[in-house]
Amino acid sequence: MANSRDNAIVLALHAPETEHTFQELKEIFGQERAVHINKDLYVQSYKLSESFREAVKMIAYSKTMKHPDLTWLSNEDPGFLECHGKNYSEMVYMASNLAFTAGCKKAVFINHLCPFITTQHLEFAFSKISEKNCVLGASPEGRVYLAGFTRENLKIMENFSLWQENYLQEMLEKAKRNKSGVTGMEDLVIIKDEITLKKWLDSKNSSSSVFSEILKNAENGIIKEHHKRKRKEKQEEFKPQQNEETKSGDNGQIKETTEGQ
Repeated sequence: MANSRDNAIVLALHAPETEHTFQELKEIFGQERAVHINKDLYVQSYKLSESFREAVKMIAYSKTMKHPDLTWLSNEDPGFLECHGKNYSEMVYMASNLAFTAGCKKAVFINHLCPFITTQHLEFAFSKISEKNCVLGASPEGRVYLAGFTRENLKIMENFSLWQENYLQEMLEKAKRNKSGVTGMEDLVIIKDEITLKKWLDSKNSSSSVFSEILKNAENGIIKEHHKRKRKEKQEEFKPQQNEETKSGDNGQIKETTEGQ
């Protein structure tokens, strides 16, 4: 993998407020739930980018009076490119362009609505990006969850659509017009309804359950070992001392002798 400063992960975020939450999410989940779900997805995508050490983070954020920074996203309060008044597509393009201006050679945009992206997906994407090749990952309905590109292929991110189904086909056409090849990735689910939301929540609960079970087993093992050690100490404490009239028999076992024998 190249120097981490050569790679950038691009994120676009809006403040976790009703008026700044995607209308599509509010129509699906209701206003209050949509805000919380969208925020959780933002946090998930940020944690993913933070865990991938082979790239810098390039965050586009439209701040508000209520949320002027990203302390709601992370205690580290990461820096960001101020994009007040810009739409999502403009934010993605601006952050990508800034990454290249800052000296990065490759950029990977991740769609926060897909919480199933892993560091392995990111590693694969960066490994396939070149001046003549882009990387695209989409959901089964053709909504793009990841796009990897260089400055030469930045045009594929113009007017990016977060919600358009079959948008993958449009991006493939853009790459073709730019004389760029495309490496595809596996289909991943994007949160778009109650069914996909449940799939994500189930996967989170499953991971938590597995971790809890591992922790529980580890704790039980420590407790059992502690009790075993205590029992042994008690046995040693009350073990009768051998007297002078005790000697070893021919068979190597302890043999007791008495007076008069």
